[in-house]
Amino acid sequence: MLRTITSKIIFISFIAFLLTVNEAFARTRVLIDSLKKELTEKIHDTTRVVLYHEISRQYTGVDLDSADMYANMIIEFTNERIPPVLTQPVIDPFVRKMLKYKAHAYYTIGETHSYVGDFTEAIPYYYKAIKWHDKAGYPRGIAEAYTPLGICQYAMGDFQEAISYFKKSLEIYEELEDMDRIASSYNNIGIIYRNQGLFEKAAENYLFSLRVYIDVGNKRGEASASLNLGIVHRSLGNFQQALNYSNEALRIFKEEGASRNIYRAYNNTGMIYEDLANSEEDETKKSEYFQKAVTYYRKSLKYAEETGDRYAMSAAYSNIGNIYRDSKEFSKAEYYYLKALKIDKEIGDKAGLSIIYSSLAALYINIYDSITQKTGDQFIGRENLNKAMDYAKKSHNLASDVGSYTSQRSAAKLLYEAYGKVDEYGKAFKYALKFIDANSIVFNEESARALTEMQEKYEAEKRELEISNLNKENALRKAELAQSEEKRRRQLTVIYFFIGGFFVVVTLSAIIFRLFLLKKKANIKLAEQKEEILEKNALLVEANEEIRAQKEEIEAQHDVVLKQKEFIEIQKQRIDSSIRYAKRIQNAVLPSDSCIKPHFAGYFVMYRPKDVVSGDFYYSADVGDWVMIVAADCTGHGVPGAFMSMLGISTLNQISATNAFNNAADILNELRDSVVNALKQSLSEESQVDGMDISLAIINKKTLKCHWAGANNPLWIVRANNIENNPKDSELIVEEIKGDKMPVAIFVKMNKYENHEIQLNKGDKLYMFSDGFVDQFGGLDNKKFNKKTFKKLIAETTSLSMDEQKLMLENTFDNWVKPREDIIHDQIDDVVVLGVQI
Repeated sequence: MLRTITSKIIFISFIAFLLTVNEAFARTRVLIDSLKKELTEKIHDTTRVVLYHEISRQYTGVDLDSADMYANMIIEFTNERIPPVLTQPVIDPFVRKMLKYKAHAYYTIGETHSYVGDFTEAIPYYYKAIKWHDKAGYPRGIAEAYTPLGICQYAMGDFQEAISYFKKSLEIYEELEDMDRIASSYNNIGIIYRNQGLFEKAAENYLFSLRVYIDVGNKRGEASASLNLGIVHRSLGNFQQALNYSNEALRIFKEEGASRNIYRAYNNTGMIYEDLANSEEDETKKSEYFQKAVTYYRKSLKYAEETGDRYAMSAAYSNIGNIYRDSKEFSKAEYYYLKALKIDKEIGDKAGLSIIYSSLAALYINIYDSITQKTGDQFIGRENLNKAMDYAKKSHNLASDVGSYTSQRSAAKLLYEAYGKVDEYGKAFKYALKFIDANSIVFNEESARALTEMQEKYEAEKRELEISNLNKENALRKAELAQSEEKRRRQLTVIYFFIGGFFVVVTLSAIIFRLFLLKKKANIKLAEQKEEILEKNALLVEANEEIRAQKEEIEAQHDVVLKQKEFIEIQKQRIDSSIRYAKRIQNAVLPSDSCIKPHFAGYFVMYRPKDVVSGDFYYSADVGDWVMIVAADCTGHGVPGAFMSMLGISTLNQISATNAFNNAADILNELRDSVVNALKQSLSEESQVDGMDISLAIINKKTLKCHWAGANNPLWIVRANNIENNPKDSELIVEEIKGDKMPVAIFVKMNKYENHEIQLNKGDKLYMFSDGFVDQFGGLDNKKFNKKTFKKLIAETTSLSMDEQKLMLENTFDNWVKPREDIIHDQIDDVVVLGVQI
């Protein structure tokens, strides 16, 4: 009985999305001390709560008591500043901030309880986090709290409740268009289906999650989805495919330094080798696979013990017990199973308890079989068989409670085997039928789906009937209420008429008396005002003299301001003249038509500086048998960006003049070295880190072989036959080659750029561009144009000539910036799009 179907391993994959363990606690301690020092200074309330929040988050995962303490300080602090009665929606920015930080504090406390497996304690805090995020009008916070609620319910064995929370979270993230969290939600839902034994649904959710993670460039998410796909393949017996996914996940986790995920990968790899051992007939290979499995399990256990993760510890103990059971070292197997059982009971993991009870049942059946084979007497080891049946029944009952068909299937199989050994064939037949039922659900969902649909239809019809009856009853009540209301209205009319008449008389009397008093006071006040007017006349004479003097002073200051205005206007003219001259210089160094046109069947350049001069540039050079084309996006725009673009163009001119390169990556590496040296860049905080993102290709004019390299920016290719084969799918029409995630500048990661070799054919089109077009805000809703829409635009217009396509791009951009006469959006960045046809 392998541990792969337990909530232990599945839970660890959830936790990876919630808890970030800081493996360099020394650095964390320095940061925390710095934040605490700021608290001792005189600071604003908002700053204080922000510092509490940051300290609490830094402690999470490394010092749970301190994380709790600061979270409670936030709750106490905000309670004093949040009004007792809140009117929804909350408009005051300060109150909204206090509400959000209070919600974050409850989330943190829930997180610390989840970290050590106290899920019952964690759940109320997540509910409170949802409550206060809702009052603050912060849907993202609500979604973030639904996810750990689903994890807690799952860990406690309530699969349906867990999946409902994950779907609630997914709905909010889809509205927010948060692709990372959408992928995470699909991954979590897949985990539920996987643990229930619904492999097809699990794989469907995992694959969707994997595709999204790859698209957004989330490496850890990609690794987690790969690991889960490996679990599905392992369950279906595709061991090599499972190893491929598991090894890929382990490689990424190590590169990313994700230690909490590394032991998940170790554990999964160990289970694959254990399955391989159990399916191997060659004793030498079997022993080799078992040894590898134990090695990986012990690595996983080491990481789990270091981080105090009891779920992971239980999983490792159980898996090591499986190895010893398979190796017939029964006492050692029992030792590890009981350690896992103790943890499962402490943390209340029903799904895990079901699995470990099943493992213990299988162990005692193995012990009984071993004794029977040695002695030939079926009664000597009978107490072991009794233990096995007892544990198997506990496993089956718990599996039924949590809805785990795989665990029901395993427990039923053990029970019909055990009853068969003692010749109780009636009970054996009973559990054989239960095994068949569970097995059919695991490997065939059609009957369950049909039953669910019928039940849902029945419930819907029942609800409609109830609603209809309620509507009729409400209509009758409304008629009765209308009659009584009319009678009451007539009675009230008489009463109100009498009261109104009396009120009018009293009011008129009061008004007449008040007018008398007001007239008397007015006469007294008029006499006083006459005296004041005489005094003020004298003061006005003095004030007029003072005003005359101030007027003379203001006129003198006005003359000074006019002179300053004239000086500023002259300075502005000089600056504008200099910038216009800089534009002429920049345009002069950009490649002309004669540099690009002879080498291609067609081309276009869409070049739109945000200001007069641009930080984006394009470049072309004829280098022997090769032609070089470049589109680049320098740091900044305007004059600073223009300086960077001039540095980039001059450096490319030097490189192309020497012809000392073998491929596109060599050019990018040399360009980066030149930029770093020219700007004297280093990784120190004082050093400036300006640079450029770039897409660079060199194309052989004879063979049409293309070498390409990119720094953050991609290359898009439209093959001549892509439109014909895929007329409606822009993802298939436009092939994308992604660049390295490193700028042409100093950077933490300074690997060599990767060179891509591409064989081009006549009629193929290449597109290079900066991020100015895709990041432009516009349209009626003031949204980003975005990369997906830009790719669709390229796909839809690529059948046009290059000149016509340029015109379509420019018109689309202009209409996006100015969707209506009364709506004009500012251009936020420089724009360059370069397209060539082979």
